[in-house]
Amino acid sequence: MESVSVHTKGERLCEENFAKIIQGNANGRFLVKLPVKDNHGGLGESVNNATRCSQRLERRLQRQPALRAQYVSFMRAYKGLSHMELVTTNMENCTYYMSHHAVLKEPSSTAELRLFFNAPAKTSSNSSLNDILMFGPTVQDDLYSIVLWFQTHKYACIADLTKMCRQIEVGKVDKDLQRILWRESPNEPIKAYRLTTVTTRR
Repeated sequence: MESVSVHTKGERLCEENFAKIIQGNANGRFLVKLPVKDNHGGLGESVNNATRCSQRLERRLQRQPALRAQYVSFMRAYKGLSHMELVTTNMENCTYYMSHHAVLKEPSSTAELRLFFNAPAKTSSNSSLNDILMFGPTVQDDLYSIVLWFQTHKYACIADLTKMCRQIEVGKVDKDLQRILWRESPNEPIKAYRLTTVTTRR
């Protein structure tokens, strides 16, 4: 049974945008451009809010040493995989700083940590990264159809693709729309990084 979906004009434009710009790169990965709206009006200043959020995060991590150790390990792995890179040039335009926070699947020091980036955070112009991006249609089928599949067949298989979205690289210009602030210790200077791949945004 297939579900029927009706795409809005914005969803169709987003799909067409990706169909035109998806390409391969030298590393064998897909390379995409973020679906930025043509008439978005620009972004305001976002680094101050990201700095305040970074300071709150540090205070939380100081109170929770186990979480801090996982967070630092996660960020080291992120850099080691080249999924984020240090910002070495300053750009006053077309930048957006996202705050970030951790989510644990269960309250345990051994639980898997996942990082989310705050793309709905407003800038000085009351805009956000999410506000200037087009959103495509939902690609998975509705829950009712999925449940019916489980009733139809004798066996079902599920799979978890590790770091699936992070295998897709973001175009050079759009990486500055995915900046974050990070330092491993309060004794170090805060550094600006930019995420080089598709991220999990909230």
